[in-house]
Amino acid sequence: MGVCKYSMKSFDLRKLYVNFFKEKGHTHVASDHLVPHKDPTLLFTTAGMVPFKPLYMGAPTDYTRAVSIQKCLRAGGKGGDLELVGKTLRHHTFFEMLGNFSFGDYFKEEAICWAWDFFTSVLNLPVDKLWVSVYKDDEESAKIWINKVGFPKERICYLGDADNFWGPAGQSGACGPCSEIHIDLGEKRDPSVKEGDLENGGERYLELWNLVFPQFDQLENGDRQPLPCPGIDTGMGLERLTFVMQHLEKGIQNNYQTDLFEPLIEELSRLSGINYSHKVETDNFMHAIVDHVRALTFCLAEDLMPSNEGRGYVLRRILRRAYRFGEKINLREPFLHQLVPCVVDIMKGAYPDLIDVQKRVEDIILLEEQGFQKTLDQCGAFLEDIFKKNEDTRRLSGPVIFKLYDTYGFPIDMLSDIALEKDFSLDLDSFKSLMNDQKKRARQGWTGEKKADILKKMSEVFSDHGETIFLGYENLEAEAKVLAVIKDLSEKQTYIVTDETPFYAESGGQAGDKGFVTFNGNKYEVCDTKQIVEGISSHICSEEIDIPEGSIVTLEIDKKRRLKLMNNHTATHLLQSALKKELGEDIRQAGSLVEEHHLRFDFNYMGSIPIDVLRVIEKKVNNIIWSNIAVGTQKTSLSEAKKEGALSFFNEKYGDLVRVVSVADFSKELCGGTHVLSTGDIGFFKILSESSVAAGIRRITAVTGEDAMSKFYEYEKQVLDLKHLLKVEPSRIFETVGDLQKKLKDSESALKKMSLQKVLSDVRPLEDDVFSYKEMSVWAKVIDLQDKDALKSFHDAIRARKPEWVLLIFANVKGKAQIIVSVPENGVKLGWHAGRIVKALAKHAGGGGGGKPNVAQAGCKDVKYFPTLLKDFKTITLEAFSA
Repeated sequence: MGVCKYSMKSFDLRKLYVNFFKEKGHTHVASDHLVPHKDPTLLFTTAGMVPFKPLYMGAPTDYTRAVSIQKCLRAGGKGGDLELVGKTLRHHTFFEMLGNFSFGDYFKEEAICWAWDFFTSVLNLPVDKLWVSVYKDDEESAKIWINKVGFPKERICYLGDADNFWGPAGQSGACGPCSEIHIDLGEKRDPSVKEGDLENGGERYLELWNLVFPQFDQLENGDRQPLPCPGIDTGMGLERLTFVMQHLEKGIQNNYQTDLFEPLIEELSRLSGINYSHKVETDNFMHAIVDHVRALTFCLAEDLMPSNEGRGYVLRRILRRAYRFGEKINLREPFLHQLVPCVVDIMKGAYPDLIDVQKRVEDIILLEEQGFQKTLDQCGAFLEDIFKKNEDTRRLSGPVIFKLYDTYGFPIDMLSDIALEKDFSLDLDSFKSLMNDQKKRARQGWTGEKKADILKKMSEVFSDHGETIFLGYENLEAEAKVLAVIKDLSEKQTYIVTDETPFYAESGGQAGDKGFVTFNGNKYEVCDTKQIVEGISSHICSEEIDIPEGSIVTLEIDKKRRLKLMNNHTATHLLQSALKKELGEDIRQAGSLVEEHHLRFDFNYMGSIPIDVLRVIEKKVNNIIWSNIAVGTQKTSLSEAKKEGALSFFNEKYGDLVRVVSVADFSKELCGGTHVLSTGDIGFFKILSESSVAAGIRRITAVTGEDAMSKFYEYEKQVLDLKHLLKVEPSRIFETVGDLQKKLKDSESALKKMSLQKVLSDVRPLEDDVFSYKEMSVWAKVIDLQDKDALKSFHDAIRARKPEWVLLIFANVKGKAQIIVSVPENGVKLGWHAGRIVKALAKHAGGGGGGKPNVAQAGCKDVKYFPTLLKDFKTITLEAFSA
């Protein structure tokens, strides 16, 4: 391979790295998801080795050497870098990790020598600038560096567990000592760091490549056992490597000046009107923003959605942190969504699927930004109230801070700034304790945390026997050999694993099969089928069962239920095609659920879908069903399937060979689920509802076959019941109900008018309730009214009679306490302010509100406060006038 002279971009480095290791016999493995499907103990994929964890346990594989460029996210939980992003020049939330791996093949010598060869022969990095660290007890690695590579002994540092012992990724798994290659960026970069001090490298010594030697399997309790299949796991951040190469060529000073970030920084500068490299503080804000928008783009592209728990909670934190930093650089309106096209343009060469999801990602981010801005606006008055309530201690408690952060999404850094301005302190220790409790709750958002022991046993089954063979496309009953019987005593469940099965394990939105396992004449009910470990189907029984391993059992699925699932799954495919044809080709699946009695389909779309459009979509699906078209399935290469127009999904990882399910030229998707043989088997399709489930995401719920007919019978009964109730023919029900609604509305209006007239007539001469205050006549009255409309009408009637008075109306509106303060123009000129007055009154009564100088309204906790508010009006409102 030729010698590199630095002049290259990030895309070139990806190719160089992969090709180098392919020449060394490595299989190029595509990046796994940011959500690790094979490891439920992790929130996100945090390292390149995560997808390969089972292989270090000896799981069967077609290769023993691999090279990959893995998408990673470090933002929550162990290894989270979120708070460091923007504060340092080298940390990121989303990043790409270059890695080469060995599973029982080569070990330390090859890993070290190849890394050195790539750095010095391919990239031509300056040897005199490179330093190496090894684990304090790993003399073997040190000798390889000295004797095999010829590396100077004086530039090798021995470090401890914190720096040179890696893993596991998560609570358990492969781990071992490591050796790291660092580059010295020069004393001027960080004068505080002495030469060779890798342990405190600061900004001078940059860790480039971590060569991990997985030798141990760490258990949940922290114990370490020798790995069945020790190997190699290396990791090198593409962002850091790109910086080093372009630093040597152009003299750039950080990752954000590379081609991976520079266009984003330029666009952010254009939007904010602030030049980059203007000053350190604003540069750091820019760094965090462009980093975070990359993370958001890739997460949303994989159909992750911002929410208040689990992964969605982390995603929302990233977005709101970036949005807050925008305020620091003059961006006070939603702006993050405007950076998405730039992210896509930079990354589309490596991730072309981003192009298809760009618009959806922009829409979701914009809605989240608008929602957060609304939260900030609403918190303004609430914050002021909190600070006033705590003026005595001048300290905000942990629960108060947590409520602001967790309930309202109010950023802690922003709260700290405001507290500093007001000379308040924050009880951050108590807040952190509550945050830790919240994180524990958040971890319940993904499965596997409580079942690590079961996960480990399943992984061992996979290592010993490989994947479960699925027979369920052709067979609904079969005999199989029991490989494992695993009991979950906490849930009183038993997982039965066999070598093959007709049971479909929950996947791709389709529910797992139910049925029976028969052994020695005993029939055990299977309540669900899942893949706890990818590739291993587990028959889950809701009782403790003892079946010896190696036994032959009969597996029989619930046939009627399976047929309904097949109906609903095929109908889901037809629905997606109909949506794309009617609403546009940019419609993409954002989630689906195929259950026995209904199907659910989530997709990107802004705004609700009119009922007449839903009927057109429904009709398209039914026309295909009634045409009784054969449903075809075939296995083909991924490239060929895409060439033929088969739908694939960004958040799915496919092998080289894929299964394509097609319905003539109407629908074609990559899918491993079970489907009908012909569309006519579905019978009938009926949409039940269409609604919003998240920003920019709509949901359609529908039924098919018997369940669709049941709905029609239900609707028919309702129509017949209305016919008898209204004594009209079905064709006149709508008209009759409309007439009744109009009569009811007219009657209610007349009743309100009569009620208001009675209240007005009961009011004694207005002058009886007037007092003088601050050069104005003030009329104050406590009244009972039927609704808020009557309150407004009452105010308007009194104002019409006495336009020169200040009005204080205390209304009991069906038990709810309401206050209106109304000030004429001459009163406003004398210093009267209705908004401030009503706010003071409401606060005294445990409520809140406000408004303009001339008229304002507020709510209170209880009408019992009214006499006190009237009696002490002048004292309570004193501050309103001084303001």
